[in-house]
Amino acid sequence: NVTSKYPFAYGSYATELRQITNITLYNEYCIKILENIDNSMMNNLVDNFPLHSEESTKMDTESSVVVVSCELEYILSLLHHVLQAGEVDVRMILSHPISRIMFLALSSYDEVTRRVAYICLEKTALMVEEEKFKEKSMCSYLFKMIENSVTSIEERLPHLSVYFIGKMLHTLFMPHKQVYLSICHFLLQRPVFDFHDVPMFYSMFCSSTLHYKQDQNWLLEILCVAVRDEVDYRILARRHVLPLCFSQLSCPDLDKQSLRLIQKLFTKVFNINSAKVHKELSELGITG
Repeated sequence: NVTSKYPFAYGSYATELRQITNITLYNEYCIKILENIDNSMMNNLVDNFPLHSEESTKMDTESSVVVVSCELEYILSLLHHVLQAGEVDVRMILSHPISRIMFLALSSYDEVTRRVAYICLEKTALMVEEEKFKEKSMCSYLFKMIENSVTSIEERLPHLSVYFIGKMLHTLFMPHKQVYLSICHFLLQRPVFDFHDVPMFYSMFCSSTLHYKQDQNWLLEILCVAVRDEVDYRILARRHVLPLCFSQLSCPDLDKQSLRLIQKLFTKVFNINSAKVHKELSELGITG
C-alpha cells in the first residue's frame, strides 16, 4: 500500500509524491529525492551528528545559528526505504553523504536509531556483493571488516571510529587523493577494526613522507570533528594523542594551519562535558 509509506518528501516533492499510486514509480521518485537532497545540509549533518535523540542539528552561518531541516530520522527512513526496495544504484549510495550518516548512526545513544542503521548497513553490504562496480573489492573488504569487528547486537560504536570509517569509504571513490593509498594499505593490513584506537594515527601524524604536513593536517582535521564525548577522549588518551599534539607546538617548523587545527582539537576536547576529562586536561596544562 503506497499510501502507508508517507512521508518521504517535503515541500514541492510531497505534493508530487502523493499523486503517485504505482509502487515502482514511488520507489523511483524516492531515489530521485535522495539524489537531490542539498549536499551542504547533508554534510552539515555529518559534521554535527546528533548523538542523542533530543539533540537538533545546527548549522553555523555568518549571522546566526539555525536549525537544519535535514533531520536524521527523515534521512534514515528514506535510506531504509530505497534500500529495501532494492532498485537503487549501490555505488551512488556509497559515494553519497548518506552512507556516512548511516555509519554515524551506529554511534547514536538511541537504540532505535542504531537498529535502523544496522539494518541499512546489512542491506548495503548485501548489495555491494551482488553488484559490479570499479571500487567493489575494497568496499566489500571494508564492510566485512566492520561485520567482523562488531561483537554484540546493535552495539554502540564510538563516534570517532565511525567518522573515520565514513571518511575512508568516500576516499575509496577518489583514487586521485593523496591519502588514497595510505587508506588502502591501512585497511588491507588488518582483518578487523579496533574501535578503541585512532586509525592511522602514527602513520599520518608522524609521517616521514615528502608531504608529511598534508598527512598530519588531514588527520587533525578529522579529529577536530570526530571527537565528541568521553568515549572518544579515552581513545585519544590511549594513544597519547593530546601530549603528542602539545609537544608539536614547540616545533620550529609548525605552520599556521597545523597550529590552528591543534588549538581547535584542544578546544573540542575541553568542551566535552566530563569532570574527569577536565581534570586530566588540566594536568596536561590544557585549559579552556
